[in-house]
Amino acid sequence: MLNNSYETSPVKRKRATKAEMIERANFVADFTREFAPVTVRQVFYAATVNNIIEKTEDGYSKIQQACLFGRRNGAIPYWQIADNSRSFYQVRSFLYSVAATERSPIGR
Repeated sequence: MLNNSYETSPVKRKRATKAEMIERANFVADFTREFAPVTVRQVFYAATVNNIIEKTEDGYSKIQQACLFGRRNGAIPYWQIADNSRSFYQVRSFLYSVAATERSPIGR
């Protein structure tokens, strides 16, 4: 009979301790409170400089999660984290048709 099982992975990943996760959450809340409004990218780079998180995509994801959880549990007000990825488009509207025709470049 063949043994079709896999061996364990040689890569050992370090999981954050509860104290490290609390330190990360506190850093994110304090940083956003002091420098608001900030982007997640700004929080990430500040966290890497302060050795809170590693400068990797995984580290960026952890900061995103910390920002999200902070917002959801009320530790970080939504306005303190800027979301520049959202575009806002507004169609110009007028209450009266006269105002619309006066501002239209077509009718001139």
